[in-house]
Formats: sequence, C-alpha cells, structure tokens
Amino acid sequence: MIYRSPQNTRFAHKERLMNAGKTLPLLSFGLAAALTFATQPALAQTANVLKSHNDLANTGQNLQETTLTPALLRSGRFDLLFRIPVDPGVGPNVPHTLSGSQIYAQPLYMAGLSLPGGARRNVLFVATEHDSIYAFDADTGAPLWKRTDFVDGQKHQTFPGNGDLQPEIGITGTPVIDPATGTLYVVVLTRDNGGLMPADYHQHLCAIDCATGANKFAPGFPREITATSTGTEGRPETGPIPFRPDLANQRCGLVLSNGQVYIAWASYQDKGPYHGWVMAYDARSGTQRNALNISPSVDRYGAGIWQSGGAPSIDAAGNLFISTGNGVFNAATGNWGECFLKIDGKTLQVKDYFSPFNRDALDAGDADLGTSGLLLLPDSVGGFSHPHLMFSGGKVGSLYLVDRDNLGHFDAAKNNVVQEIELPGSGGENSKRGYGLYSVPAYFNGSVYYLRTGEYLKRVPVENGHLNDSQTVANTSQRFGFPGATPSISANGAQNGIVWVTESYYPAGLNMQDHADPGHMRLHAYDATTLDELFNSGDTAPTIDGVVYRNFMKFNPPTVTNGHVYVATGGSILAYGVKSSVQGANVTAQVKIKRHKVRLDKTTGRMTQIVTLINRSDVALLGPVSLMLDDLNAEVRLNLENESGNGTTSGSGPSGVFYHNFPGLAPKQSVSTVLTFLPSPLSGPKTPKAKYKPRVLAGGEIR
Repeated sequence: MIYRSPQNTRFAHKERLMNAGKTLPLLSFGLAAALTFATQPALAQTANVLKSHNDLANTGQNLQETTLTPALLRSGRFDLLFRIPVDPGVGPNVPHTLSGSQIYAQPLYMAGLSLPGGARRNVLFVATEHDSIYAFDADTGAPLWKRTDFVDGQKHQTFPGNGDLQPEIGITGTPVIDPATGTLYVVVLTRDNGGLMPADYHQHLCAIDCATGANKFAPGFPREITATSTGTEGRPETGPIPFRPDLANQRCGLVLSNGQVYIAWASYQDKGPYHGWVMAYDARSGTQRNALNISPSVDRYGAGIWQSGGAPSIDAAGNLFISTGNGVFNAATGNWGECFLKIDGKTLQVKDYFSPFNRDALDAGDADLGTSGLLLLPDSVGGFSHPHLMFSGGKVGSLYLVDRDNLGHFDAAKNNVVQEIELPGSGGENSKRGYGLYSVPAYFNGSVYYLRTGEYLKRVPVENGHLNDSQTVANTSQRFGFPGATPSISANGAQNGIVWVTESYYPAGLNMQDHADPGHMRLHAYDATTLDELFNSGDTAPTIDGVVYRNFMKFNPPTVTNGHVYVATGGSILAYGVKSSVQGANVTAQVKIKRHKVRLDKTTGRMTQIVTLINRSDVALLGPVSLMLDDLNAEVRLNLENESGNGTTSGSGPSGVFYHNFPGLAPKQSVSTVLTFLPSPLSGPKTPKAKYKPRVLAGGEIR
C-alpha cells in the first residue's frame, strides 16, 4: 500500500526490549540521536511502499513521485548510485550468479521512520532466501539492523533449493508493513538440525519492529503456522487434512487489511500432495482467524496460489481476489483449480468464481491460470453494467476483463467474462515459454500495462467497462523473454508517468531453460503514454569496486519512490537515482551569488528563493555553469516542477547536492533562477529553513 508519512507517530520502544528475538545492530545510533524530527504529513509527499505492487488493488503505481520525470531521464543524469550487499558469502550454485543470497521478496520502503534515539530515516527493508531481514538507510545504503533469528534466538537452517528456487529457500513472499504500529509481518521457513522429515520443517508468521528488528506482540508472535481442513485428499473416506509446512510454498506477497494478515500458499515444483491454502491471522494477537483449503479432494495438484509473487487483491468491502493453478475443479465439493476466486475477508468462504471453458486442457497441459496476480481497476473506468472490474491472464496468454460483482462461473462452451483478448500464440504447452503472463499487470491514468513472455510492453486503454485493444500502444523496440515483467509506475498525480520494468537478459549462447537461472538484469524505463524508452541500463553489467552485479530476480518488480529505483538482484540491491555531481572548475570566487529572501506559501508549504549569479570577472565563464547547493539540510527537499530562470533545470533532492545548469556567463552578465523547497519526511512540526552552501562550477560535464 502507498501511505503518506504518519503524523507525529512515535513507536513504543519498551515493548521491543521485552520481546524475544535478537537483533544484530549495524549502526551506532548515538551519533544520529541529535537528528530528532517529527513528520509533517500535509507537506511530505514521499510515498511509502509497504507491500508487493504498492497497494491493495495491486496497481503498482506511486502517484507521489516528484523527482523522477521523463525529462530528467532523458538528460542522462539517472544511473546506478550504489549497491547494497546482502548475506555475503552465501553461494547460490546457480550459473551466472554471484555470492550472496537470492532476493525474491520486493524491497519495501518507509519514509521518515523514527529510530531509537529519536533519529528519523528513510528506510529500505530487504528479505532474503537465507532467512535474513535487513533495514538500510534508503538514501545511502548504510545498514541499520539485520535479523537472522526469528523464533527462539537461534539461527535455523533453510529449506534445500529446487529447480525453481536455488540453492536454498527461506523467505520468498514479500512481507507487509503496518505503518500505524511500525510492524513488518513476514513468513519464515526453517528446518531443524538439517532434518529432512516433515516434522523438521516449520513455517512461522513473525511480527518485526521496523525500527529495531526485534520481535513484537509476544506471546502472539512468532506464530507457528498450522491448520487442518476436512476432505478426502484422494482417499475413499473423508478425514482431516493437515497443513504441511514441508510442502507449502509461501510465494505470494502478504497483505494486511482490517487488522488481519492474509497468507496464500502454493507448492514447490508440484511436489504433492499439496493444497492451496488461504489463511487469516489477527495482526495484534497472532490468532488464526480462519483457514481455507481450496483443494480438499485432490491427491496431487492442489490449486496452488502463487501469482508470480503477487499478493491477493482486496476491494473496498474487504473481499480477497486470488488466482489458482493446476488442480481439480468442482464447485460442489469446494475444489477450485484453474479459477479466479472472490473470498469473503472475514469468513474466508468462497463467494464467487470464474474458471475458463478450457480449464481441463489447461490443467492437463500444465498451463495454469494462476501465473498472474489480479489487478483491481478503479470504478472510474467501469461501465454502467460492470462498474467494478478486474484484469488478469495466465500461462496461455489470454487476457480477461472480469466483473468483480459477477465473476462468470464455469461454462463448458464459453467464458462468461466482460471481455477476453485472445492473443496470437495463445494456448498449449508452448505458451509457457512463448506468450504466458507470468506477472502482475499495472494500472495508471486510464490504461492497463502488461508484459507477457516473448512480447513487448503494452498499454491498453480501458474506459466505460471496455478494453480498447484497438488502441493498444506497444514498445516494439524491445521483446522480452521469460518471464516478461511486472511493471512499476511512478508519476506525480496524472503527470510525468514512467513505467519501470526489469528484463532477464542473456548473453549469446545462454537462455533460461532452468527456471532458477537468473541471467543478467536490465532496468528499463518508458514514457507511460507513448512507451518510448527513457532509460536502459545497457548490455554491460554494472561494475562496482571491480565486481559485476547484474543478477536478475524473476517476478520481482522495481521499488520506485523518492527519486530512487531499488532493484533486487542475486546477492544485492541496486539503487538507481539522480547523479548529483559535475566536473568543472570551481569559479565561486569569480561569481557574486545573491540569495534573495525566502518566501513561504503557508497554504502549500512551498518555500521559494530567487538566486542570482553575477560574473564579476573580465573573463567569460564557459557553460555549463552549474549552481551547486552543498550540504542541503535533510529537513527540506527541492521541488523541481516549477523552476524558472534563464537556465535549464536539472537535479534532485534531498541528495544534499543539487545543481542548476546555465549555458554560460559573459563578463558582468547575471542570471537568475527560482529554487522551490518543501519540507521533507524528516522535517519537524515547524516549517524548516533551507540551509545550504552555494558553489559554482564552470566548463564541466555531468558525471
């Protein structure tokens, strides 16, 4: 979900000290104690990313991004800033993968989090397959804390890897964060003492303090996950069916709604007998409220819920929407293989369903419907007959627009959906490597965005309850291989929309026959309207300190907020953003810098200041002439939308150094610009002052 920063929220610290669980402190908070700020939500617009694909509808959009714009990306100033290593020394034993644990959970972000001692930081949370959770300073990559022991103070072994996940399995599903309590919820898989018996495997739902990494809400958490349903499981007689932690893959992202944490389950490479489960836990007490087995009669393929990592979607009434994989379909007996399901969020009872007319063929060909998450569309694009819509697809590549109030059930002759787009190459086992939708679609400004295996990124307008596929826009310059991509979208309201995706790129002679072979990673950015490419990280893997870091993590979308793009790779997080330095001669002594009075707009909180540069020498200053704002205080950030003056604006806050470029200054010539500041998420209740040291460079180039 995307939330504004909480207002004057301070999380109780004594509870953290009383709860079990050890935290490895990686930062001395004594030096940071002086930086004590309260948030100012009316002015701080930085978007939090607290669950996979951003919000309950799984739109993937952040509409509060003021730094990243198409113009900025075209300027060439956006690039890799730093790398954050995780679990160094963990060897994945996978071709083309470097040291460090795999990261299949999407990185999460909280702005202005209060830390022990009173300091506030923008924090990035990273969960790994090595059963590690990290908190990093999102602006610098500095470590804040790390957790590896969640249950009893001991580091337990992870699950051995398989063909889909290598070399180990620990935390796979994206956690979810409750901003009201500062709690991160995560499912952790462990095994005892290297054991391989079913009883040696455990799954726990943990509640972690975002500020310290300590356990919260004891004794309710950590909560060992257990459940029992009734069914035949292929037997002649009906009996109890226990939840099997050794067979259950927690692949979907977690989701939090109405005080409950929802967890969905699939399998590991169809190892059975497995079952698709949906569970609900009270977020404060840890009590299991309900558990639903959606395949109680099967003896092998159990309608797993994996959705390429996407979380269950939730509507305004609290209903869950999920997509299921291979398995038996029989509505009378409660077996829901190859279905879209609408589930009551309170009772976890199935309220409605859709299953394709060719569901038996899909099931027989391992071409399951459940490869994609469900995108809930806003009512503004619905029609009179179908005001509440959702959009998704599956392995065969067909796309479905479905009425959330009447999903369509099953009809052996046709699909009773609002609209279906049957795409070339759809159908059959071959589509798993051809045109399958192994991702979660995104929505922005009246269009849906998707990227199927073997195809191009596409935008399809939707209005009045109809997909206008005749107006589809595609970027035909780049065809993506397996697994396609889940788009993330950044924009400032309806303006400056950018679509971000990662690509699995293979040098000559390599391919992704092995599901777990990550390949190299490319980051792409596209104009959200035209789909023209704005940024491409290139064919050459980035090198930091002489080491290449470029390992692609399938099904993991970029996390985009506050002028940064965070990409999970094998063994590290790559942080992209605005380059904030220039080369050139320091000509500050030759320039008179006149800073006019700062003017405050009390309605918007904007602070504007005219800055005038006068070349007081007898020598022309060759362009670009760059105005640098060194040591810009963290309580403010620069707003770049309404800059004016005789130069071209470029730059980003709150990096601490901002520059504004002018074409050059003749002797005695003057030039002015208007700088606009806003309180940052780290500001206090009072309007902060903008403090910086001006510096002028000339004749250089951006680097």
